Amino acid sequence: MKPALYAQLKQSLNISPQLRQSIALLQLNRAELDLEIERQLEQNLMLELSEDQNTSAEAAPEQTDPTPVSGDDAGADQHLQADSDGLNADHRSGSESVIHNDRDWIEQQAAPQPADLQSLALAQLQASLDEGRMFRICVAIVSDLDDNAYLQSDLSQIAQRLRPQLAPTAAEMQQALDTVQSLEPSGIAARNLSECLQLQLEALPPLTPGRGLASRIVHDHLMDVARGELNRLAQHLGVSLRRLRAAVDLIRGLNPKPGAMFAASAQAVDPDIVISGQRGAWQIQFRDDKASRLRVAASYAACLRGSGHAVLRDQLRQARCFVRGLQLRQQNMQKVVQAVIRHQARFLEFGEAAMLPLKRLDIADATGLHESTVSRITQNKWVQTPWGVYPFSSFFPRQTTAATGQGSATAIKARIRSIVDTEPRARPMSDSAITAFLLKDGVRVARRTVSKYREAMGIAAVSRRRTCVA
Repeated sequence: MKPALYAQLKQSLNISPQLRQSIALLQLNRAELDLEIERQLEQNLMLELSEDQNTSAEAAPEQTDPTPVSGDDAGADQHLQADSDGLNADHRSGSESVIHNDRDWIEQQAAPQPADLQSLALAQLQASLDEGRMFRICVAIVSDLDDNAYLQSDLSQIAQRLRPQLAPTAAEMQQALDTVQSLEPSGIAARNLSECLQLQLEALPPLTPGRGLASRIVHDHLMDVARGELNRLAQHLGVSLRRLRAAVDLIRGLNPKPGAMFAASAQAVDPDIVISGQRGAWQIQFRDDKASRLRVAASYAACLRGSGHAVLRDQLRQARCFVRGLQLRQQNMQKVVQAVIRHQARFLEFGEAAMLPLKRLDIADATGLHESTVSRITQNKWVQTPWGVYPFSSFFPRQTTAATGQGSATAIKARIRSIVDTEPRARPMSDSAITAFLLKDGVRVARRTVSKYREAMGIAAVSRRRTCVA
């Protein structure tokens, strides 16, 4: 063995600082964007807010021309757009280099504490797995978690969504599920309440008093505990009532909804986007007054012409990049919102019962943007509609199979709520009865799906509804 030199040809995608800043701006909501603008105004004297209000943010869905932002440098803007086009072109080619560069960039930033369940889970996966095949399968499972950290789909359905790119086997799906279920918080990615509690019990120290008995109860006798039949259960298990109560107390100390701790606390929501108008003439208003008024201070820029002051010229360059980043954010948000409105027009007319299934990949194809760009635009933002204020992500409900075609989970939830609201007060309908009622309308769903949707909407079971009426 002796040292030698080898020539190696390698292709990679480098993300420019301008594009990094644009990516970061995309995922900010209105309040966070205003704070970032204030921070930039304090640090960069080349930025200023114009006095006149920019009214071009409100436009019909057919209007796509953005309002130009003052202070743009045409030559530098071409470089920034070229970077963005290169990123979107990678979406078409199927290359994975963007993922790796995006991760490298994220690791270089000051990482804030994850504010939601999926961000926390993804951060743990990135720290423990290489971004290969198993990582992508785990990400698909994490993406399927609901707000309570439960798995919404069967593993076979998730595997079907990963075809034909990955085509994972049943063993790989189970391995990925085991990996995700080992993450924090304990109980994540469970498929039912029993499995959620079992995962939390397994995470306790082996010598925890009552752990073994609690595991038996969770696995086979959870309904007996819910009905309060402790005496009969103690006789059936052959244990003392005192020991049984200790195990039950241990179970009650577990968290049946491990993802609920990440839910936003009740507070007044300030929507980022307002949709108003009527059929065929929906109006979009982006509530970003400061972003539309921000510009490069023309007086300072004029004073620097021909000047060799390096610090001020660097501030001028940063100011122009920030303004261009805001402009690119506005353009991309407008494209995505308009595409979503065109797809969900029936929701704007008739409400949640008319919500259609939609994937972010469909919007990416319609707008020419990368799927990750669409994801950043739709996260952590709120939309005011004629039917109320909704998270932007709620416009992307999952698809369910119906006898009359394809429906969305949101539409089925709205139908279930309507059935419960109109059911006889003296004789509320069971989940099986609701399932049969939906089938008459041409919607074929499983009874356990009805139960899951009912619980997600906070609707009590038939026995408790009957008790409340009595």
